[in-house]
Amino acid sequence: MTRADLALRTNLSRATVSAVVGELLAAGLVVERRLPTGASGRPAPELSLDRSAGVAIAIDVGVRHVAVAVGDLSRSVLAERWIQLPRGHDAETGTQTVLASIARIAATVAESGVDEDQIVGAAISLAAPIARESGRLLGRSSSRTPRRPAPCRSTAVPCPRRPGRGTRRPGRCG
Repeated sequence: MTRADLALRTNLSRATVSAVVGELLAAGLVVERRLPTGASGRPAPELSLDRSAGVAIAIDVGVRHVAVAVGDLSRSVLAERWIQLPRGHDAETGTQTVLASIARIAATVAESGVDEDQIVGAAISLAAPIARESGRLLGRSSSRTPRRPAPCRSTAVPCPRRPGRGTRRPGRCG
């Protein structure tokens, strides 16, 4: 991707993109490469994240699993761990599993020559909200999760609204 591509995709001015790219280059997070083309003239440099600039940790806490991965900035996965858990496990179990997984993955990644100082960020995703009183993930069977709309009597397709409300005929969606 070139600076012009970034400006087009982000709706930022070329000057702003150049300033931000300059900062990323100075920080060692981005590299520029001139790829040969068949066209005449000097090609615009292609930008990419510098794979050696660091690693990131991704954590996914699902209703039935915990997944932890470490990847470099070129989107290559260096190590990952996926653990099945009982449906609706509590927050304490999920937290302990995440911490144990990170420790195991950190050891695996350290064996490949990556230092802790190279971790530039982490992200976590939760499958559902956690109930304060029980510490459990609220899954699909929870009363807080909206139910699917009932099928319309006239079309058998799920109604986006309750049949009979705001429609011409009661019990029909359209």
